[in-house]
Amino acid sequence: MSNVRVLLVEDANFHRVAPNAIDHIKGALESEGCNVQLIREGGPLTFRPSIFDLLAKRNLQDLLSTPSDLCIAAGPLAQKLLKRVGRSFRSWGAEAEVEPGIPIPLFDSPRSPHHPPQAIGICSNNACTQRAAQLLSEEMGLFLVDLSDHSPQADIFLSPSRPSQPHLHALDLVLCDRPDEELPAIRAALCGVAVIGPGACGEEPFDPEAIDTWRDKARQLLGEPTLRSSHARAWTTWLTKRHDPQSIAQHLLGGLPALRPKMN
Repeated sequence: MSNVRVLLVEDANFHRVAPNAIDHIKGALESEGCNVQLIREGGPLTFRPSIFDLLAKRNLQDLLSTPSDLCIAAGPLAQKLLKRVGRSFRSWGAEAEVEPGIPIPLFDSPRSPHHPPQAIGICSNNACTQRAAQLLSEEMGLFLVDLSDHSPQADIFLSPSRPSQPHLHALDLVLCDRPDEELPAIRAALCGVAVIGPGACGEEPFDPEAIDTWRDKARQLLGEPTLRSSHARAWTTWLTKRHDPQSIAQHLLGGLPALRPKMN
C-alpha cells in the first residue's frame, strides 16, 4: 500500500458525531503506508458555499478533484459532494463503526465480578426481552435497570441494602436485542459487564421471542462468575477491535491492490 494515495473528506456532521475519529483513521492509514490528504469542513472551508461565491465553489471543486487512488467520504454531505464531482468513493458513515458518544479508539475498564449478582440491565423495546428480564429480576432478587431511557451520565443506585457503585459497573449482566449496536449495551461491555443477545460473543443466533432462552442463558452466566467474566472479556475484545482505527482502516482499504500513483 506504500504508493496508494487516499483522499479523506469529512463533513461537519460527521465531525460533530466523532470529533477525533478522522484523525485516528488518517494516522492508521498512514501507518499502512498510504499517502493521505484530509479535506475537512470547518473554519474558512464550507461544503455549502453561496451560489454567488464562485471562487469558493471553484476552490472546493478543485480540492475534491485532488488525484487519488481511493476516496473516503465521512458523512452524508461528503458523499453528496463527491458524487457531484463524479468521484468514486468508499463511504464511512456515523452509523457504522462510529456512534454518538463512542470515542475512537475504545478503551475498556474491566473488572472481576466475584461478588454475588446484584443487578441486571435491559436495553430493549421488545416485550419478550423485557418480560424475560423482569422475571429474572423477580426470581433471583436482582435490581433491574432499564438502560433504554437511563441517562448515560447518571449513576445507578441500588437498593439501600446494597452498596452504590458508579454507573454501569453496578450491573452484572445486560440483556440486549442488538448488543453490537445499542450504545448503552456497548458502554456496559466496556465497563466489564457481560452482555447477552443474538450474536453476542460469537453465540449462535437465538429467537429473541423465546423468553425461556433469555432466562436460561442469563441464569448460566449469573451463576458462574468466572464464565461471566470470560464472556464479558471476549465480547469487549471484539468491540474494541471493531472500533480500532487500524481495523477500520484495513476494512476501508479492503480489496484495494497495491497501486502505483495514477489519476483517478
